[in-house]
Amino acid sequence: MPCCAAGGVARAAARLLAAFLAAELWSGSALGAGPTVRLTMEGWGAWSFEPGSPPAQVTVPGSSPLRFAWEADPGAVSAYRFGWDLQYPTDGGEWEQDWCATCQAAPERSFLTGEHRFYLDARNAGGELTTVRVVVRVVRVDVHELSWTEAKTRYRR
Repeated sequence: MPCCAAGGVARAAARLLAAFLAAELWSGSALGAGPTVRLTMEGWGAWSFEPGSPPAQVTVPGSSPLRFAWEADPGAVSAYRFGWDLQYPTDGGEWEQDWCATCQAAPERSFLTGEHRFYLDARNAGGELTTVRVVVRVVRVDVHELSWTEAKTRYRR
């Protein structure tokens, strides 16, 4: 009897997997049906994201102004939302900007140190999402005072 029960479990698991894959194909997420988004981080780089793209990573000095702007093909996106350092990206209340059809840039932000994450969701008319993630490593810049003697020695003409 145990072999029959195991066979039944295997068939049930196969049916469940087939149903899941069919749902993924139907929703378009397995086909990458979400919009392609081009993100620019002023002064630091530009990236193109599709559904499932890995996060971009950049290292910047502390207190650098961080400016993000984005675009997609005309008509490809019905709304965007963005936020910083989200603990639960599926919680709509954590986003800095809720869904917005006309938003194409985030307000400037800066950090002294640490690792911070910028999130951008782009939704097309069919409801498919592309999630953009940028990991920003902010490093401390050490500045120390020079004595007059040290300055003269370094910058002697």
